[in-house]
This record gives sequence, C-alpha cells and structure tokens, in this order.
Amino acid sequence: IIAKSSHYLGDKEGRDQALAMAMMNSPEAERAVLLTQVQLLMESNQWAEAEAILNRLWENKQDAWVLKNIVKVYEKHHRWSALMKLLPDIGRYKILSKSALDELTVSVYVKSLEDKIAHGDTQAI
Repeated sequence: IIAKSSHYLGDKEGRDQALAMAMMNSPEAERAVLLTQVQLLMESNQWAEAEAILNRLWENKQDAWVLKNIVKVYEKHHRWSALMKLLPDIGRYKILSKSALDELTVSVYVKSLEDKIAHGDTQAI
C-alpha cells in the first residue's frame, strides 16, 4: 500500500524503498512484490526496468499474467523477433482469443519483415 501510495504521489524513490522493504521483510512474498513493481513501472513508462523483471519472473515460473505483460512490453518497443518466439506460449496460455492470436501472428511477421527491409537486412528475408 505504501509503495502504491508513493507511486501515485509521484515519489518514485519512496515507491522503490517501500518495495525493497516489503521484499526484505517478507522474502516469501517476493513474486507478489515483483508483480506489483512491474505494474507500477509500466504505469510510469519505465519499460526497460519492467521488461527485466518480467523476463526474470518468466524464467522462474511461467504464468499468463507475466506473459501478457511481456507481450505489452515487446509490442510497445517493437521487439518483433522476441515476440515471435513467444507466439507458441501465447497460444498455450490462451491469453488471447484464437482470432486475436492469428491477427497478432500475422502482424508480428509483417512488422518483422518490414523492419528487416528498412534496415537493409535482405539476407534474413
């Protein structure tokens, strides 16, 4: 609660200190604290920090909430090849409807090709 209050008051340092204290005082709640931290970082447009935590969470224990947020981060930063690798997991965890997954798949492949062309990477095509 303190971390969220600090966050919404614009006190990033207070937010980070509260999250660190929560993790130190309750190591068993580490995942819950990290999930809260990710949510607050994304709200603050601190995408790189959120991505680092999400990737660590995904490596330790895969779940739909983490995957859904990794997808948001990757889309936001046009990380098409990274997103392409997650397409099977997106289908397996059913975080999107079948039609939305099909649409995302086409979009990811098209945007990936567009990026390769734009950067002169015709070898990869």
